[in-house]
Amino acid sequence: MWEEYNKVPKSPKRRYVLARLLDISFATFGLDALGGAGLSLEGVETNRVNVPAARARLQKFKQKNHTVGIGNMLENVMGVIYDIHDELPYATGQRQKELLLLLCDFQQFIAGIFRDHSQYDQSLTYQNKAYAIAKSLNDNEVKSLVLWRRGLTYHEQGDLVAASNDLSKALTFNSSSVLLEGGIRASLGHVLAHAATDKTDFLEAFKMLDKAGSLLDAAKKEPDPHFIKFNTEGYQLNRASSWIGVPAKMLRSSENALQEVSLVPVGVGRKRRYAYSSYLQARAWFDTGDYPLATKLAQDALNVASEIKSHVNVNRIHLLYVDLQATKYGKSQEVAALGADLLKAQHPEIFA
Repeated sequence: MWEEYNKVPKSPKRRYVLARLLDISFATFGLDALGGAGLSLEGVETNRVNVPAARARLQKFKQKNHTVGIGNMLENVMGVIYDIHDELPYATGQRQKELLLLLCDFQQFIAGIFRDHSQYDQSLTYQNKAYAIAKSLNDNEVKSLVLWRRGLTYHEQGDLVAASNDLSKALTFNSSSVLLEGGIRASLGHVLAHAATDKTDFLEAFKMLDKAGSLLDAAKKEPDPHFIKFNTEGYQLNRASSWIGVPAKMLRSSENALQEVSLVPVGVGRKRRYAYSSYLQARAWFDTGDYPLATKLAQDALNVASEIKSHVNVNRIHLLYVDLQATKYGKSQEVAALGADLLKAQHPEIFA
């Protein structure tokens, strides 16, 4: 299914119209430039997308993916995108805007799935498409939203400069949404902490995080149609990650990180958060030198991350496993078992 993501209409007539609408060369869609001359839309039929129903489905997709992973929903998600692609070339006015906004939302969702699978180039491809739509509509709120999400992808990819640039630019659009502003500031503080090379930079990062924290109460009163999920739990996890992810070891604090995580209520019912929280605890205990506890928590995190196919969390655990191997505890049965389970999670085809 992943190979189908860049599907365009099969009908040549539809492809000519889509190329004109998006200002893309006909050759990109495998078309003869002369074939588009005098193109008429008469007689072209397309099924109308039920926009409210599609948005409701997208919210359900987001909720399930947030808690337990995408599962077998991918084909349904792509089906909606295909339907939008089919109708969009013939839509005008307000209908065209509705479809473009819907397509932008679905593209961002698909980008998030790619990001969670650590397929960052594909994720960025869809986020770039979404940003192009936001710019074409001149919608500052949507531009801010897309830049925030693209910044998250750059952060996971390890490109802290690009992440900081996107998140900083997202703030310049002065979103009217407290949820979005809080989410951007929390993410930017997180990135700045991971990029900090001295105490001054680190303090600036936490000033940004503190500003985000000051928005939490107001954010709770605001509806969240874009599924930003700026809340106390995610905020505390960002702070915990900042304490243990700062490059300068003298600035790290496992104690502070564990204190932040202790404020986060998680259970196996919220699997994605459980996996990430367990990983952060494992990393913090590793830094204290408690390798057996770090290994146990890493195993717990891996079990859940494997179940929901969260490759981002699996990759985090792999890096911790490499560090564990280099310790005096690295030859233990527990670390060996963690390595074996990591191999299964990263290369399931070997064990199929």
